[in-house]
Amino acid sequence: MRSDRELAIPASEYELLSRMDVAASRGAAVKVRAGQVVRITLPDGPQIVDLNCWNAKDPREHFWSGRTRILEGVHLSVGNRLWSIHPWMRPMMTILTDTVEHRPSPGGGIGHDCLYARCTDKLWEMLTGKKNHQNCQDNLAQAISSFGLTPFHVHDALNLFMKTGIDPQNGRLFFVKSDAKKGDYVDLSAEMDLIVACSSCPGGAGDLQRPIVHRVGIDVYRPGTPEKRRRKRNG
Repeated sequence: MRSDRELAIPASEYELLSRMDVAASRGAAVKVRAGQVVRITLPDGPQIVDLNCWNAKDPREHFWSGRTRILEGVHLSVGNRLWSIHPWMRPMMTILTDTVEHRPSPGGGIGHDCLYARCTDKLWEMLTGKKNHQNCQDNLAQAISSFGLTPFHVHDALNLFMKTGIDPQNGRLFFVKSDAKKGDYVDLSAEMDLIVACSSCPGGAGDLQRPIVHRVGIDVYRPGTPEKRRRKRNG
């Protein structure tokens, strides 16, 4: 029986096209064709991943976290779509698989956040007093530079594996330690040709007092054709 956290083709029937490691507290980007699947993996342990994406043919079109919150919810999982900005306002990616066991928390925190903005050097300076701290804004900007994009193209992220909520007493956002564990992953299907960038957030898994930051994997797959899937199942 198929898991209710898995939509469409089983991952065992994907054809691996490329594999990339994102070093801890760094960023990386990859080009993905329409119909291909991007798997964001946690090979070493829990880790927040800031994800950005752009239309590869016209990078003025990019992920819109605000509209996605309205149409899909503030926390995303299987079946939810990532929407692009006006005037296009159309799905860019769809979440197919989410292996994280989301556990309830006292404050109502849930994973895969569409609330928080990416961290910057200025934010880290406010929080820690340290200047020029590694941050997701710079990680993403460096990652996309090879595609001809600039720091001004970086936008608010889908914060994969980040567990957040809103305190009903004061209306303030909060985050707690991620529910993710080593080996967890999220699969997203590209609805158009995309540039996809990820940052291994220097905040680790959400414990800023003792941040442990892990590398992240970006795998790109092509779902096999129905005939190939039949042959694989039949040996």
